[in-house]
Parts: sequence; structure tokens; C-alpha cells
Amino acid sequence: MDDDNKTEAGGYRAPPITEALVELRFQGSRPWDTQLLAAMHTRFVAEYGGASRQTGQLQLAAHLAGDAVLTHGQMNMDMVLLPTADGRAVVGLGADRLSVHVVEPYPGWTSFRPRIAAALQAWREVAAPTGVLAVSVRYIDRIKIPAGGGSLQDYFPLLPRRPEAAPAQMQAFHVVTQSYDPELDYSAVLTMASALPEGEKLVMLYDLNVLRVRQDPGIGLDVVMDQVDFLHDRQKLIFEASITNKTRELFQ
Repeated sequence: MDDDNKTEAGGYRAPPITEALVELRFQGSRPWDTQLLAAMHTRFVAEYGGASRQTGQLQLAAHLAGDAVLTHGQMNMDMVLLPTADGRAVVGLGADRLSVHVVEPYPGWTSFRPRIAAALQAWREVAAPTGVLAVSVRYIDRIKIPAGGGSLQDYFPLLPRRPEAAPAQMQAFHVVTQSYDPELDYSAVLTMASALPEGEKLVMLYDLNVLRVRQDPGIGLDVVMDQVDFLHDRQKLIFEASITNKTRELFQ
């Protein structure tokens, strides 16, 4: 869910956003090696000068040796994350992959969007990609519901209905839906799940990822931000269609 200011996304005073991120997957960038990483770090360090960290993927291989099965593991660097000094914004760098993150308190789209545009421009100048194969706009919300505030369906009509014979109080749930719009050519992946309660409040995670994926030759570099804007607008529309006025009262 996005709340830029008092006029965007319903004018919420306390938006439940814990993290918002935009991810771009490129094609044709320079090889992902230490030289490119160093050049990227030099370009981003003035804005993202916090302590960097790496995420990795463990690849396992196995082969037979007589009666034994021998395994070999190799940890490959997946992404390098460069945070700002206060940790409220992060740029992620990987092979043909760029992500820009902001965390709570959400600064608003008019603050978040320039970060995305600046990171994209830096990637274009340093990595020289030929196009973009995927654009993703994702918002993760943490919504707190007062205990005894009524049925969860009163807040989230998308949740499955409880069978009449089942216990009246839903204590945990995890629902994932994926949909595609062939006319507008975009997909949406929505995850709704319960989290550990906080005091007497129930906590719900609402994770919406709206994306557009293209095959070669991909999306032109000059129109990437147009794609980001389109997906950002769809994200807002889907969120508002997922909740009720009772939910909106929680954010005032």
C-alpha cells in the first residue's frame, strides 16, 4: 500500500507499509565481476554509505563414487546490498539485477521515485545494459487489527470464507494468489498471512508484488520509469480494492 502524502492512497496518516521496493532485471549488462561491483560502489557510496552486506545462494552438486555419494557445495554471491547511513533506504546490486528499497516510516512516492530513477541512471551509465526484461513494484504491509474487532472478512474480503461448522475464530492463515491481465500485460502476486500477535492486536501481512515481464528484446531503457509508474498505480488500485472502510480506519 502506498501513501505519498495526505492526498495519495486515501490520505492515510499512519500507512502500514514496512517495506517498498522496485526491482529491475536487465539484459546485456557488463559481466558481473569485481570490477563492475567496484565501479558501482564508487557510484553509489556518496548516497548509500552504510555498511554493505552480501546475500548468497548455496549450490550443491552430488556424484557417485563407488558406493558413496559425494556432495560439493559452493556459495555464490547473489546480491550486494548498500544501505544509506540511517538504513532507511537500500540499493541492491547483482548480475543484471538492480533493486531499490525503502523501509518504514515510508517516505512517500515523491521521495521514493527519484531514488529509483537515479539508481537506474547509474546502472545504465556503469553497466551499459541493452534492455530490461522485468520490472517489479512490491509493497509489504503489516496491518494490526484490534482483538475482538469483528470478523477478519470485515477487514479483508478476499480471505476465504469459514465453513459454518468450523470454529468461529480464525487464528492463522496463509493465502497466495497470482493473476495475469492479458490486455494490460502485467501480473500480480498477492500474499496474505497471519503473523505473531502484538499485545491484544492481530497482525496481518499483506505483500503485493505487481510486475511486467518481457522476452527479448525486452523493455526499452528510456521507458522503464513509465513502466514503474504504471505498476505503482496498479499496486495502489489493487490494494484499495482488497480492503474495506473498516480497514482504512486503522490507518487514520
